[in-house]
Amino acid sequence: MSSSTTLLDLIAQSQSSKEVTANALFDAGSPATLYGRRASLCSGLTWAYYGGNVTLSSGSIAAIANGTLTLSASATNYVVASMSSGAVSSSTSNTNWNDTANYFRLYSVVTGASTVTSYTDVREIGKMTGGGSTASGLSVANWATARVYHVGQFGGMYASVAAAVTAINAASPAPSATNRVVILVWPGKYTSSSSVTIPAYVGVVGVNKGLVQFQNDTTDMFTLSGDNWLDGFLVEGSATSTVYAINCNNSSRCHVRNVDMLNNGGASRQKFLKQSGSTWATLFIEHCIIDYYATSGYAILLENTSGAARYVDTEINDLFSDAYQLTGYGGSVQARGCQDIRVRGSQIRGQATYNTGVRVELNSVSGTPWVEVRNSFLAGGVPIYNEASTNVILRNVSAEGSLFDGTSDIRASQVANTASVSVTTADVTLKGQEHCAPYLTTTGTLTGNRNVIVPNNWQGIVFCNNIGAYTTTFKTAGGSGIVVAQGKRAIILADGTNVVRITADT
Repeated sequence: MSSSTTLLDLIAQSQSSKEVTANALFDAGSPATLYGRRASLCSGLTWAYYGGNVTLSSGSIAAIANGTLTLSASATNYVVASMSSGAVSSSTSNTNWNDTANYFRLYSVVTGASTVTSYTDVREIGKMTGGGSTASGLSVANWATARVYHVGQFGGMYASVAAAVTAINAASPAPSATNRVVILVWPGKYTSSSSVTIPAYVGVVGVNKGLVQFQNDTTDMFTLSGDNWLDGFLVEGSATSTVYAINCNNSSRCHVRNVDMLNNGGASRQKFLKQSGSTWATLFIEHCIIDYYATSGYAILLENTSGAARYVDTEINDLFSDAYQLTGYGGSVQARGCQDIRVRGSQIRGQATYNTGVRVELNSVSGTPWVEVRNSFLAGGVPIYNEASTNVILRNVSAEGSLFDGTSDIRASQVANTASVSVTTADVTLKGQEHCAPYLTTTGTLTGNRNVIVPNNWQGIVFCNNIGAYTTTFKTAGGSGIVVAQGKRAIILADGTNVVRITADT
C-alpha cells in the first residue's frame, strides 16, 4: 500500500469476485513487472519474462512482448535489455552487462547442467520507464536540464568516463557555452588503454581526489578539446615514460585543479601535463601534487610552436612537484617559446644533481619568452634556468643555485648567497645570480680601468679581489659609480640612478 492511508482499492475479506480487484491492482502495477521473471513458463534452461512499455535511448517508446530465452548450462548467464531496441538477450560474457551506457541490467542467472540454480534481480524499474533514460538515470531528451553524467560502480551509472563521453556525444543538443556538462566520477579505480577525448564544455570531476583513481599505461589518459575542467581525482602513474596523464592538445581555456599524480608504491614514470601548439591560450593548473618518478624529462610541458613568442595566459598556482628519481636531466616545468606563464605560491624540488625546477627555453621563436615566479620555494640542482634571449621575473622567491643565461628581473628573492665574477679585459654587466647575491667578489688581473655594471635597484657587499695597476668601478649603466680599492670590501647600493657608498672601504 502507498501509505498508512492507502489510495489503492484493497481486497475485503467479505467481498465477492476478489480476483477482479486483485487483477486490477496487478494491472495498475504492471510497469514494475517489465522484464520480470515469468515463473509459469520457466522450466529447465528456459527463462521467461514479461513484456511492457519501455522508453528507449532515442526517447521513443517500444512495446516489448512477453518472451523466452534459452540459457547456457553450468554458467552464470547475464540477462540484459538493449537501450536502443528494448530487445532481451543473455550471455555468459559480462561485456554487455558492464556496458551500462547501452544496456539495462536485468538478471544474473546461475545454471547447473539442466536447471536454474539461482538468480539475482537487478532491474531498476524507474530507470527503464522514466522517459528517455540512459544508464546514468538522466533523460537523453532533457539532458541539458540535468547536465550530469554519473560514472561509478553502482548500478545505473556509466562504467567509465569513455562510456559517459559516448552518451554525451550522442545526445542533443551538444555541449556548449550555455549547456555545459559534468561527468561526475564516484570512488573507484578506473583503468583504460586508450585516450579519452573530453568534448568541449565538458568537465570531469571526482567526488574525492583521494578515492577516485585513473590509470592508463598505454596512451595519454585524457585528451582535451577546450573549455574543459578536470577536478578532484588521482592519477596512478604509468610505467610508460612517453605518455601524459593530460594532453591539452593545443586547446584553449583548460582548467586542471585538485588533480594529483602520485607514485603509490609503483614505477610511476609518466608525465603529468602537455600543452603544445601554435594557438592555445589560457591554461590554469591549481592545487596539484605531482610525485614525478621519472628518470629524465619534465612533468609539465608548456610549448608554443607558432614561431613567435606569444602570450599564453597560463597560471600555475599552489603546485607541489617533486622530481626526486632523476638520473638524467629534467624536472617539473619546461616552458618553451611562451610569454606570460605565471607560477605562484608553489613548492618545486627534485634530485639535486639533475633537477631543473623551472626551465625557460627560446624554442627558436622570435621575440622574448618569459616566465614570472612569485612567492614560491624552489630547490634542487638548478631550481630555475633560462636560456639566452629569454627572461625570468622573480618576486619573493627562494631558488638558491639558479642559473640565468638570459635576462632576469629579480627582487626580494634569494638565488645565491655569494657570487664571483671575473673582471679583466672588458667591462662586465652583472646578470642573474651575480646581481642577486648579497656578497659579490670580483677577481682577475686588470688590463685597464674596468666597470662592473649593476642594475639600477641593486645593493650588496662587494669584495674587490682584482690585481693590477688599475681600478674597479661599480656603477649603473647611466651613472658615475664608486671605486672599491683592491683587497677591500664595501657596502654599496644603486639608488635608481647612481651607485652610492654606504660604508667606507674596509
